[in-house]
Amino acid sequence: MPTQSITTATQCDLPALRLELFGGPLLWRHGQTVRISPLQTALLGLAFGDNATRIPRASVQRLLWESRDDKVLRHRLSQLI
Repeated sequence: MPTQSITTATQCDLPALRLELFGGPLLWRHGQTVRISPLQTALLGLAFGDNATRIPRASVQRLLWESRDDKVLRHRLSQLI
């Protein structure tokens, strides 16, 4: 199963974080599953599902929320991340 791994400089055999994208996103931290919210799932889909190398913050905010208030959108995205 394809995974995206983020490793840190630790002495354990498992990567610090492992993300499985097929069969529904699963996030693993030190071998334990971590619950992710529907909005976090949507953010992962945007981040890994787009062919672009970078997605502008404003585009992510518009896709996830309907608000037009930039300050509110910036706060929501920072809380989500």
